[in-house]
This record gives sequence, structure tokens and C-alpha cells, in this order.
Amino acid sequence: MNTTQFNNYLAHSQKLSAEELLPLIDQYCAQFREDPLYCNFFKGEQAFYRKHYELALKHYVQGREIPLFPYFCFRASAWISEARGRHDKARSFAEKALAIYPEDKTIKRLLEQLKNDEDHDEPIRSIPLGTEEIDALSHLFKEEKIPTPPIQTIHPSEPMAASLNISKIHEHGEGFFFQIHDIGIALNPETPFVENFQSRFKIQDLDIVIVTQPHLANTQELLALYELNYQFNQSQSPLHVIHYYLHPEIYPQLAPVLKPRFKQERLMVHPLNFYENSSDQEKIELPSGMVLHYFAAENNLGICLECPSNGSSSIRIGYAAGSPQLMKQMDACDLIIPGKIKAKTQNSG
Repeated sequence: MNTTQFNNYLAHSQKLSAEELLPLIDQYCAQFREDPLYCNFFKGEQAFYRKHYELALKHYVQGREIPLFPYFCFRASAWISEARGRHDKARSFAEKALAIYPEDKTIKRLLEQLKNDEDHDEPIRSIPLGTEEIDALSHLFKEEKIPTPPIQTIHPSEPMAASLNISKIHEHGEGFFFQIHDIGIALNPETPFVENFQSRFKIQDLDIVIVTQPHLANTQELLALYELNYQFNQSQSPLHVIHYYLHPEIYPQLAPVLKPRFKQERLMVHPLNFYENSSDQEKIELPSGMVLHYFAAENNLGICLECPSNGSSSIRIGYAAGSPQLMKQMDACDLIIPGKIKAKTQNSG
């Protein structure tokens, strides 16, 4: 489906009623049934216009390369929030969706509905913060691993990219890489991350590695990145330093291996520790001026990366893999990278 066809569909979706639009969506579903990207997108549209908003969000998230991808996720999350009585979150998501695609009639209708409810002082039901949009994302990976090509790219829309200063987010087999303010961040790199990373980037594009998982499946990839940077520093100037932020259970094993070879690297390996007087959330300042907030649930860590934005307030990017307790911490995030849930093997701890 080319851009013109997609824009034509989007324009039609604003002119037709749901009853009129669903047959057209059914046609597209049949037309693109062999195309995983657009098949998932139009299944999301089917669910959305049938008011199955959580199912819609599940399908949208699987079609990350769709144009205006964040808009569709924000739109579904707005209606999920409204259905669960979280009118403040519904309004927030609706405004984000409308900023990306101002013509959306369903969002305008929702905002008008929320205004009317507010005028009538309708009480808001109390539920755990931040679960509505995360539940649908996390369910994607609890039962099965969704087949994906070796590299996927999330392309935020132009308004989203401008506010977040993120050009793209790559999923390299296992793990993510994204750039914010020209700072390159790798998240949970596992095989074949390095191979795919090198096909698009240079080692000097990577500044920070974050590991939120307690297992050592990513040791090989971390060592490969470490050696690549050493080779670069032997022949190039100025020196390039990569900082590693590690789950506290793997820090003792990896810190002696990721040894500083240059004096500028003396403080490059950091444990994401908790202390006796820690609250539910700890934070650590990154060299780039960002702040990494992290919190624990079961064996994993969740993170919320606070980044300076073009405006007066910061932008927060969240990542969580699994536990509902951990996901409650994601309420303040503007963009969420959905974490994959891996089933434990028989001999895993």
C-alpha cells in the first residue's frame, strides 16, 4: 500500500460512519492478508470501529512501520482510558492523537464527550494508574513470540519526532537501538543485535547500553560492543566512551569483564542498584543530561528515561517487560517501547 492509497483510506475514514467504513476495511483485510504489516493494521481498524479498543491497540502495535503509528496507538489508548473511567488519561491521549492528526472525528467526539462529563461533575472511578495502555501492549508477548523480520523500525510522525527528538527506533532481532539528541542508546542487546546494528550504524553512534534483565543471555553481544569500541579507540581520536547501566544481578559478573582500558573509561560501568532506604523508584543521571528512572518488579527492571525536550518540560520514554506491578510505574511516559516477555526454560532460575 503506497502513501497515496493510505492517505485516501484515512480521508475516507473521516467521512464515513462506522457502519459504512467496516465493509471497506473488510476489503482491505482480504486484500492485504499476505502482508503482515497492513493485515495487522486493518485488523486493528476493524476492532477499533467495532469498539474493541484493547484488541485494536494490540494489532496496531504489531504494525509499527505504518504511517502515523503513534497516532493510532494514542487514539486507541484514549478510548481504552475512557472506558475504564480514567478521564484524565483519556484526555491526555486524545490530545496527543489530535496533535498528530487534527482531522480525527472520533477523537473530537471523545473530547466533546469528556467535556460534557466534566460539566456534569461525573465521578471518576479509581483504578491502578497507567495500566490501561500497558495491559494491551504486554499481552502481546505473554503467550507467544510474534514473528518479526530481523530489523523493525518505528517511525514516529513528524510532530512526534519533533517533540521527542527521536528519528527512529530499531528492533535488532533482540534488543532496541534509538537515538535522542544524537545520543545512541541500546536496550537489552542480544544475539544478533551487533550484526544487525553494524549493518546500519557505526560503533561511535552508540553511547549508552542499558540492561534491565537479570540473565546473561546478552553477555556475548555486550562483549562484542565492548571490543568494537576498543578497536575504534585504538585508531581514532577523540576517545569514544560507551557507558553500561546493568541490572544489579549481572553487574558483579560483567563489571570485571568490561574493564576500563583508557582512563576516560574509569566510570563507564554502572549498577542499577536499590538500597535499604530506596523508594519504589531509583534514578541515576546519565552523561548526556538525561535521567534514568528505574524500578523493580519480580526479576526485571522497568525504566523511564527522562530526556530534555525542545520545550520547557521533559519527555519520558518507558520500557517494561512483563509484570503488572512494574507497569503501573509507566503512567507518566509519553512513549512506551513494549517489552517482550520470554517464557522461562526448565532450568532457568
